[in-house]
Amino acid sequence: MCLLFSQGKQAIYRWRGGKMSLLVHLAGKDLTSLLQNPVLTDNQREQFYGIYPYLDRANLTTNYRSTQEIIRFNNQLFEHILQTKKSDYPFLAEVYQDYFQQTPTSSLEGGQVEIQMSTQEDWLEKTHQKILEFHEEGYAWGDMACLFRKNDLSGQLAEFLIARNIPISTSDSLLLSRAWEIQVLVGLMRAKAYTRQPAYLIGPLSLYAQKIKPQLVDNLWLPRLTSVQNWIDTLPFWHELGVQLPDSAHSLYSQVENWSHALGFFGTHGRTEYTVSFLEFVLQTTSKVGNHLTDVLDEWDKKSNSLSVQTQAKSDAVTIQTIHKSKGLAYPVVLLPHLHWSTTPKAGSKVWMDLSSLDEPLFEVESAERGTRRLKTAPLSASNDMLATDLQEQVIEERTQTYLEALNMLYVALTRPEEKLWISLNQDQLKENTIGSLIQDFLKQLEPEENGGWIISKGIAGRLKSEGTTKSEEMQSWIPLAWKKLPGSPMEKLKLRRSAERFFAIQSADQSKDRGTKIHAILAEISSKEEVETVMQRAVLAGWISAEEAPELRQDLQKWLDMSDLSPYFAPGLVVDRERDILLPGGKTIRPDRVVYFHDRTVIIDFKTGQIRPNYIKQLQTYATAFEQMKFPSVEAWLIYLDEKLVQKAYPD
Repeated sequence: MCLLFSQGKQAIYRWRGGKMSLLVHLAGKDLTSLLQNPVLTDNQREQFYGIYPYLDRANLTTNYRSTQEIIRFNNQLFEHILQTKKSDYPFLAEVYQDYFQQTPTSSLEGGQVEIQMSTQEDWLEKTHQKILEFHEEGYAWGDMACLFRKNDLSGQLAEFLIARNIPISTSDSLLLSRAWEIQVLVGLMRAKAYTRQPAYLIGPLSLYAQKIKPQLVDNLWLPRLTSVQNWIDTLPFWHELGVQLPDSAHSLYSQVENWSHALGFFGTHGRTEYTVSFLEFVLQTTSKVGNHLTDVLDEWDKKSNSLSVQTQAKSDAVTIQTIHKSKGLAYPVVLLPHLHWSTTPKAGSKVWMDLSSLDEPLFEVESAERGTRRLKTAPLSASNDMLATDLQEQVIEERTQTYLEALNMLYVALTRPEEKLWISLNQDQLKENTIGSLIQDFLKQLEPEENGGWIISKGIAGRLKSEGTTKSEEMQSWIPLAWKKLPGSPMEKLKLRRSAERFFAIQSADQSKDRGTKIHAILAEISSKEEVETVMQRAVLAGWISAEEAPELRQDLQKWLDMSDLSPYFAPGLVVDRERDILLPGGKTIRPDRVVYFHDRTVIIDFKTGQIRPNYIKQLQTYATAFEQMKFPSVEAWLIYLDEKLVQKAYPD
């Protein structure tokens, strides 16, 4: 038996290559649509044919989490959206055909649903005040969660609440790259690395002055900065700002630490937690990568979007996180502050489109060696202008998928609260094609309060559940009788680990290792160079890689396959085994990544990620010895270190 738990309306991982349509078509037993995918292998098609007669769909539509009022609001909102938008997005009806949430008899009453308007100037304070109100009602800090689409707003709220002594728990909101103090320190490092580029020299000066002495930054002071031509020229300006910058130290870490003290970044003018986190990054980089300025700057450019201040885990703190991370979780109180994300493709974003249907000579290239070649795909914008082209169908598909993902994000967020739901809409962004405009359109049928907000359900003040009630006790009313006879709590025995934590818990992911792992997986699927494009498309479809990272990975793959040491073993027409298990005498099994069989020699290749290790050589030597014992001719073994970009011969010595 195989169970597939999925909901098309909770598919929010398109950015990672997830395909919502696969879930919808599979659950709907739509074999025709499934088989239309051009990159399916024959084996995958056979699998679909094989499971089709046995597909049996069961809809789990009962919401055991939320109060009756929250369930009712969700049903009314999505009913409105479905009725008003299904003509614009026909696929919407398929994805949301089972949107209606059933209310169990055990569901609590007294839940609150409130919607307010907010502006760029007041949304932080309104959120802060609402958190205080819930706390005064008797909710613990840890009962509340503030959910966001992206980290830009979550970081602003985290800093705002910290400054007001509200305990918070967040893993990805306090990004170092957004802190002005860190921007100054990085600017000084660039100024030191590129001493003859005035723009790098002036940048940190100007930013620091605007933050610390804005009265000094006038029409006379700023033009004077144009006289700066080197590091020495900046020192008088720093003196005017009250800063005596140390010019040398025995190590780069000490240099940055001394700058931080001189600039007052340990509490006087800056925030200590950001400074300490950045110094920790500098220390790790200088220890593991190199002590040169360019080493640290290169690592910063790679990792700046993932490095954050690490708040200590607190048992009683307001959670601030993205909607992606909240999936699968529940909170007594959920706040969705300043909600306004778009339902259309981002301006300037591009998607790979199939050009094979276009009869356009501009897409053809003639060459004597290779004849006529044709551009088959290209990254293009899914803009309104493209709707008037022969690519209209692909543009509509991209716009539909973008809309559905935005709507799914809202669905996931609205199904997290147990007792109280508070939403603030960004009234400056209530234009068409935003999630905020969808909710506002729904609110037109309701009377606003005197303060301009809407109380969908006033609810009962305070906690509805006693704090001593456990999840297991709450769910006993619907646990199957057979489970209750098992020893111990079935909720504990059948607890599922959230895979999302595994994907997102890393605070500073090493992108190079991740890239090496993905290249390894793709190389394992390739028999010859000619298969690169097909395997790449299959990898995107399967979700191994996202469409956005595919071009760069394809380029890296091509570089490897064009190397003189590697290229001959990926030529067309070779006899190749890929990750094939080989049973040895005594029962031991080996599995080389790749074995290429020539008439006069045998070549074994293993791909490795991470650091160079001596035991890898021993492993390849074991493989080679086994092949020699099996009488294969002239055995060679090669190690390919994908992260280190190194080719090493392992056998014979």
